[in-house]
Amino acid sequence: MKSFLKIGTFAFAIVMLLASCKDKNPPSITIISPIEDAYYQAGTNFHYEANIEDDRSIATIRMYIGDVNGVPSSDFVLTSTEDLVSTEKKKSFQGHSDIPTNANGEYYIHFEASDREGKSAQVKRRFFVQP
Repeated sequence: MKSFLKIGTFAFAIVMLLASCKDKNPPSITIISPIEDAYYQAGTNFHYEANIEDDRSIATIRMYIGDVNGVPSSDFVLTSTEDLVSTEKKKSFQGHSDIPTNANGEYYIHFEASDREGKSAQVKRRFFVQP
């Protein structure tokens, strides 16, 4: 009976340990640039940057320019994707591009990230382009 109790306790401890290893949180995304409601001139340089963190391991990061609902822009086409092959938990994701001369109006930069366990997060930030 004692050995059965020991085996049962050991099995319960193993199950609890494995259950606690499950990923419970999606990645977190902090947009550094552009700042909220920033104004840019068409034809100038556009810098984007975000910090992505995950409690386990980041798998993919995607950025694109679109509208408030996430529909990609047709006059300011900018997308960037990175698939991480390492087990990084923190990643700075950044780049530069020229703003098209025909861009004008309100835009949103969208960042999406997923981890190796399939959890994902999305954030967006509004900015403006004027001719």
